[in-house]
Amino acid sequence: MSDHDPASASLILQRQRRNNRSLCIFFLAVILLLLACIAWVQIFQSENLTLQSQQQQTRKLYVPAKRGSICDRNGTRLNYTVPMYTLVIRPDLVRDPRDTRRITLEKINAAISELALWLGPDFYRFKPNRDQISQHLDKRTPMPIPLWQDLDADTIARWNSRKQDFPGTELLLSWKRLYHSPGTASQLRGFTRLGEPDDPDRKQYWNANFKEPVGRSGLEYLLNPELRGSGGSEILQTDVLSYRNTVLESRKAINGNDVHLTIDLECQQLAEGLFAEKSYSGAVLILDAANGEIMVLASCPGFDISASIPGTTNQAQFNRAVGGAYPPGSTIKPFMALYALEKGLIAPEETCRCPGWYELPGKRRIACHQRFGHGNIALIEAIAKSCNTYFCTLGKKMGKNGWNEFAQNFAFGQKMNTILYKQESSGITYSPDWVRQHRLQAPRWDDDDSAYAGIGQGKWLVSPLQMAVSTSILLTGNRFQPKILLDEPVQLLETFAWSEQSLSLIRQGMLQCVYGGGGTGHALRIPGVEVLGKTGTAEVSDQTAHAWCIAALPAEAPRLIGVAIVEHGGGGGRVAAPVLQKVMEHAWKNLF
Repeated sequence: MSDHDPASASLILQRQRRNNRSLCIFFLAVILLLLACIAWVQIFQSENLTLQSQQQQTRKLYVPAKRGSICDRNGTRLNYTVPMYTLVIRPDLVRDPRDTRRITLEKINAAISELALWLGPDFYRFKPNRDQISQHLDKRTPMPIPLWQDLDADTIARWNSRKQDFPGTELLLSWKRLYHSPGTASQLRGFTRLGEPDDPDRKQYWNANFKEPVGRSGLEYLLNPELRGSGGSEILQTDVLSYRNTVLESRKAINGNDVHLTIDLECQQLAEGLFAEKSYSGAVLILDAANGEIMVLASCPGFDISASIPGTTNQAQFNRAVGGAYPPGSTIKPFMALYALEKGLIAPEETCRCPGWYELPGKRRIACHQRFGHGNIALIEAIAKSCNTYFCTLGKKMGKNGWNEFAQNFAFGQKMNTILYKQESSGITYSPDWVRQHRLQAPRWDDDDSAYAGIGQGKWLVSPLQMAVSTSILLTGNRFQPKILLDEPVQLLETFAWSEQSLSLIRQGMLQCVYGGGGTGHALRIPGVEVLGKTGTAEVSDQTAHAWCIAALPAEAPRLIGVAIVEHGGGGGRVAAPVLQKVMEHAWKNLF
């Protein structure tokens, strides 16, 4: 067969035509597939792509709310928020859309330097450097660059007079926390620090490292959700290079609520000032027995809550008024006396011979503060003169059941469940039940226990708050829930039906403590009103004793309850009573 055979040529030509048709079909299929994909994207995925495009060119920003104020009972602002202005520069207003990143950086750096030179050397010294500007442009492109924070009024006025010469600069509003009398009621009020709020949806915001005042201690911490309010937001549109364009949508922030305390600032300052004058450590507490309002809650020493590093000297951040736990010493005696009268364990005229000591088994002795004794002494005089022998004897008469039941009538050994409950001490009620549970090496209650419990020693531990509430129960028969916030409801928790005869005897004893011969509370006297009182000197191992004092006025119908303790101060009548007298006199004359 020849290479030019017509049959072979025809066969080859037919094969080529079939191949061409196959290629055409293949490319047509590819084209149809591409068209189908384009149609799918254009028709069915258009909405999703548009949304993605919008998300790439929008930023959701957080707008902090103004934090509410903490005020005293008279409306005086103690912790409050004021505007803070930061001078910033907006990169989108400085650059040209055609600028490269390097040119943008140069322009912004030059603009900042020019402004800093005009404002002064301090501003130039603390302006952002090139690296900080570059880092900001990389990570936070649409956001203004902060230049100088917390500007004073003079600087703001100077910038405002020539702001047209510095295009792209503007003032940005934020908030800062201020403190009136920052050394007063410091443990109660607490402080804030700039930080990130604890919102669970914080990650939805593009400026996730925004700062606002956040409570770190005291009521600032405990009431943080109520005080901080609710932040707002802005939807910011950017250009293709992520520079700011415009605000598409905004939601206003809701300011935090103001909180009013039951505390009176002047009385609180007086109490803390008296302690500071003598360098005392301890607490003063003033309670309104008619509704449970706490008007003074002083814990000393305090600290400056406006300081960048809060003081810690001598446990300055520890709230002794609610968390301190001390042996009550002789202040426990009126409570024992009332219980014993109500139970018929003693008669008011019954006497006890005091030779100057109480003898324990084994010829050991507990001394009475009256070295040569009080002689034959009855109830009222024993309270007024704080006779240890009388109350050691009474402690033994109370017996195991009496001591177990005793504290249940008052507020010892339990938390008061105020808003500061986490800081409160429950203390210890010295009783046979406690001894059995905690003194495992000697679980039996003996005569030594009865005697030491009767004079507020041994294992007793009481907080000033517990003592104030218990004194209110003792003298009025009413137990109110202690209030620290003014808008908290008044809650009468319990009423004790003391007999009028028993209550009258206790009041007489506490009145004689202040006004009778040989009484230990003479320093509590206030002109124009009769005061009930009881002092205590609580021994602490080999250290100087704690000085206690409790008081109430007016004597005929107690309304104002006062408690003071001076750690390692010595005698209660000599040290604690003069402090408490001044605070109660001020409170009585100015608040009632």
